[in-house]
Amino acid sequence: MVKICAPSPGWMLKTAITLVFAALAVGCTDVEYADGQSPQNPLDPEESSVVQKVNQLRASADAPALKVCFSLNVSASVHSDDMREKGYLDDNAPDGSDPVDRACDAGYKPACDNMVGMVEMVAKGNAEGAATFAQWSGDAGTRMLLLDPTFLVVGLGRAMSSDASAIWTLDMSTAEDPSCEAAAP
Repeated sequence: MVKICAPSPGWMLKTAITLVFAALAVGCTDVEYADGQSPQNPLDPEESSVVQKVNQLRASADAPALKVCFSLNVSASVHSDDMREKGYLDDNAPDGSDPVDRACDAGYKPACDNMVGMVEMVAKGNAEGAATFAQWSGDAGTRMLLLDPTFLVVGLGRAMSSDASAIWTLDMSTAEDPSCEAAAP
């Protein structure tokens, strides 16, 4: 499931068709449950491999490399845990929060000021980063978002389930922020 949250209606219109196709491309299944909070920072090797693969893809299109953002890792990890614990796969949580709300809660100030373009991708099933990257990059709409040069920072979270599958959240944003460098206040 993919969602863009952006203050500019023109930017939203530009990618609306892409989002419809990307959202339809991800299938939802029953979620397995496991206990515990997922590690948020630093990224583990599987999570790091996804960022590396995204940046390799972006380099092939002359798009700038994404910088890993501490606060967006927190936001993405918390959302992956919530999806695992509550049995859903969506960028809108049952409590009504969306990617911008969660990023703000994690200390990412541009989201609080509603002055940023954001996109969130979620996936379920693959514990391995390479397989999850293939899932996202294999969809034309999602691939286009991964290649969008306006995105500058990335946060990634993975919640493992008891059956060794995973629920992934990838957040990208158009603004760098000091909260990307260290723990949010």
